[in-house]
Amino acid sequence: MPKANALSTTPRRSLFSGVIAASILTATASGAFAQTLQDSQLLELCQQYWRLDAALNALEWETTGETGAEEAAIEQRISNLADERYTIITQIKDSPAKTAQGRATKAKVAHSLLPPAVEAYNLTNESEEICLVMSLMQDVMEGAAV
Repeated sequence: MPKANALSTTPRRSLFSGVIAASILTATASGAFAQTLQDSQLLELCQQYWRLDAALNALEWETTGETGAEEAAIEQRISNLADERYTIITQIKDSPAKTAQGRATKAKVAHSLLPPAVEAYNLTNESEEICLVMSLMQDVMEGAAV
């Protein structure tokens, strides 16, 4: 008889353990999902930045057209993409990162921008690239204080 009871309780114990494990995994996943939601707008802006950056880099390889009009059209598309990218940089700068993932994603954008910009342009404290780095440092300082 004890074996019969043991057999009947074993599946219940397994089921109970499975329910507990599923609850823990769900709580962990929910916490990670909630954190991602905190920075969802920032993360989307960073994805937009990378799409624009890739399009801009691809278009810069087409700087010569067969005619003057084609070259002017290419230059205009480059200018439009660059303007749109700077708009996104400003929005990223103005979006505080609330999670480690948000800070890392924002830092990756800043890391891609700053070295070439410092080298190519006479940057000031008002430059979008410098403002983005300052914004990221603010986010990091606030995250460290929590």
